[in-house]
Amino acid sequence: MKKLFLTLILMLFPVCVFGAEAKVTEKYMEDTGCYRYYLEDDYYFQSSVRLESVIDNIVQITYNDYVSVVVYKDGKADAFHSGEYIYGDGNYTIVIKKGDKIGRVNFILNTVSFDSISLEYSFYNPIEFKQTYDSERNMFKESMGDYFSLYTTVPNGALTEKSVRINFNSSDQDAYITVMKDGEEISYKSGTNITEAGCYSANVIYDIDSGSYNDLKDVSESDLYSLTDDDLNYDDSEEYYMDVDYIAETAGFTFRIVDTPQNLLNYVNPPKDYVISSVMLDGKKLNFSDESLFKAEEDGEYKFIFKNPSGVLPNFSFTYERLRKMPTLTLEGVGRGGIADERVVFTPNEDYTDVQVNRGGVKIELEDNVIDVDGLYSLVVSDEAGNTNTYLVNVDIPFRINPVLALIVIIAAGAAAYFYIRHIKNNIQIR
Repeated sequence: MKKLFLTLILMLFPVCVFGAEAKVTEKYMEDTGCYRYYLEDDYYFQSSVRLESVIDNIVQITYNDYVSVVVYKDGKADAFHSGEYIYGDGNYTIVIKKGDKIGRVNFILNTVSFDSISLEYSFYNPIEFKQTYDSERNMFKESMGDYFSLYTTVPNGALTEKSVRINFNSSDQDAYITVMKDGEEISYKSGTNITEAGCYSANVIYDIDSGSYNDLKDVSESDLYSLTDDDLNYDDSEEYYMDVDYIAETAGFTFRIVDTPQNLLNYVNPPKDYVISSVMLDGKKLNFSDESLFKAEEDGEYKFIFKNPSGVLPNFSFTYERLRKMPTLTLEGVGRGGIADERVVFTPNEDYTDVQVNRGGVKIELEDNVIDVDGLYSLVVSDEAGNTNTYLVNVDIPFRINPVLALIVIIAAGAAAYFYIRHIKNNIQIR
């Protein structure tokens, strides 16, 4: 019911883009855990979560220079760069364009879901966490007014290579808290360290009251669709009042853990309330012009220092390795054209790589990285960053007699001939 209602709202915001409509297809990338959206199976953009009709999680969109991507929010073009996160609730259309061909993907970003609550008599007000720092706990404090707070080891919207911990009062009956990883809800206990790589969000629904709620001047148009005429009242002061069965405020906290080299993380944004202070590549300081966005052009180890302009929040750092080089194999026994007339031995040239061997399109397991059976093989080598490389090898070993076996046969034949001759001589009768 909720998704149907929001879908109808989305239809009220048309996006006018000129060009020939092209099919957009979706593919899940197992190596990165992301989703790719292809324009006629050729050019694509990539999303950190699946772009279904309604999403209650942070969205990160990345793309390369081969395509043009425009993000529309509620029918208006939104300032956007590849690699940025999409936070705000709203109705989105992502338009991917190449030449005169365009494709689009629609979705609704809604930080919470109220499927079990009647649309006619429910109201919630999305707000942003206010971010401060608790020096006694050495943790960031994310506050919803003076009635609810959670504490974290990283700022809101952070990229980090370290584990993250979230502390909150799990006994607060008025707070409903969900933790999402890559768009899926996970089981999380307050104070537990999160170590696995992925995009995370902690969403809070806080029950403010079950009676009246005033001062609704910030209510969005889509929220007002859930109200009836009897719900809204006006007085001489032009304050808005609403009598509904359920009233709540919602806020979201997001972060991403990166624990391996990356081949796609080329844009880096600072966390909420921060700007980029310095960037280093392999120990050398880099120049940059935009404090709100940095594009990594080269491979290597990057270190970012983010600072809070007001100085009330401590500096925050992030380090990761950018790696786009394809992993390689050393192949022994392979000649020109990938043809081998003897057994093949393959060895990865980089650490932390995985090699998948297929024969006739079927995955097989090998011992000691040796191929000694005839057939057409594909060897797919991949690394931690998500880079892959494929080798094709045609093994055709001609029949050969083993030298040791041949010697044994010769000796055996000689011995047999010797005993045969002796047998003949011993049985010759002289007449």
